[in-house]
Amino acid sequence: MMIGRTRAIPAVAAPLLGLVLLISSCFCRPCDALPVQYLRLGFILPSPEVNIGITKRLADEWMSATRVALNVLGPRYKSTFNVLPVVEVVPCNSEDAAVAAERLDLMNVVGVVGPACSEAVRGANSVLQPKGIPYVSFAATADVFNTPDYNTFFRTVFADKHQAREIAALVKFLQFEEVHLFYSNETYGSALATRIQAELDGSLIPVSTIPVSYPVDEFAPLFADVAVGERSICVLAALPAVAEGFWRAAVRENFTRYPWWYLGTDGVAALDFVDQSGERLGTLSRSLQGEIAVGPNMPLESPNLRPFTDYWKQQAADDFVGLINAQTTPKYNETRLYVAHLIDSIWAFFEAFQNIIAVQNQVVTAQAVLDCFRNKPANCVRFEGASGTVAFNTVTGERLKLDGVPAYSLYNLIGKTWKEKPNWVLNGSDGVNLKDPRDFVTRPGPLPAGSLLPLQHQIVAP
Repeated sequence: MMIGRTRAIPAVAAPLLGLVLLISSCFCRPCDALPVQYLRLGFILPSPEVNIGITKRLADEWMSATRVALNVLGPRYKSTFNVLPVVEVVPCNSEDAAVAAERLDLMNVVGVVGPACSEAVRGANSVLQPKGIPYVSFAATADVFNTPDYNTFFRTVFADKHQAREIAALVKFLQFEEVHLFYSNETYGSALATRIQAELDGSLIPVSTIPVSYPVDEFAPLFADVAVGERSICVLAALPAVAEGFWRAAVRENFTRYPWWYLGTDGVAALDFVDQSGERLGTLSRSLQGEIAVGPNMPLESPNLRPFTDYWKQQAADDFVGLINAQTTPKYNETRLYVAHLIDSIWAFFEAFQNIIAVQNQVVTAQAVLDCFRNKPANCVRFEGASGTVAFNTVTGERLKLDGVPAYSLYNLIGKTWKEKPNWVLNGSDGVNLKDPRDFVTRPGPLPAGSLLPLQHQIVAP
């Protein structure tokens, strides 16, 4: 059974109907067991937006990933509970997220998966935190939530302090001598820009900051006061649709050719050049060949992720949208970002439910789930998930980094796809380890004769 409410977004809402049929038979137990607990689990998922936030393909894929996770995890848990998903699909802003959280509270949910966007977390928190309702985000990375004001907030994604550290390490490794830091003027972009600047403090690398309007004004003079040399890098901290508008402006003003080069954050790496209709984005991707970005590490060969990808590949492409689907694109390394982290957000609730019922022999409530996430009892939620070992900091709600796997990877735009560079191992404060010196990133070119750029900038990866 599924309980859902959407807000006139047919393109995203349609897949919800399949959730009803696919979830109804999950979570069974022999008839001599204790009575089944029916648990309402809320979801605040993003809708696609034209000017801000999330692109349509990414929103659709996250919806598909939600359905995949519920159907793969269901048969694994034989305890006495049955999950009733309550789904809200809203834009990535504080106001709509607050309204969605209020509706979920009225439905007596015991927890919430999402929101995805940092800006939406502010609104959801205004409702969920006073009510004591735990919620787990799979893509909200802003460090500003690591405070007592967000003490029911948890996440399976790593906080921006890790991403900022990797970006600073890349700037140093690629021997840039100047950074121009563009950022979208909202919670995610501004908080991450502050973090990146702090990581570069003391490196003797000058950093200039340039805010980008939210939503982006494509005709604003974004580049008027930016003087770029061949040893300069432009870091772009922005949500996917903001990055699209920014780059349309950059292409129009001829600021995507030598010596301009961009290093995007994970929001930029989430911009999908395949999913948009029309020639406009095809032209845009051709103008951006060689740009690089940091995105979450995807353990694509993990045995814990494989059951979900195998299930996904078996489904009809029209019903389960996503690049992970073999009927659309068979290559695993082209999966869009944070799918594994979304699966683990749902998985964390299932682990909590199982522990509360089977180990503690208690009724599942929002408070019981919150205590479980806070490690009461010890190791109440700690599991090997789709994205690695998952456990939470009991004070800040951050995901703990436990298994030594890098939190982020380097991506290079080749064709219309962000390609992960597995030979580039990002080790945070320990710098960058290039496992294969022949695996170079592709700098936008052509470079002029006599360029003094380091070798790794000049050679194009195969």
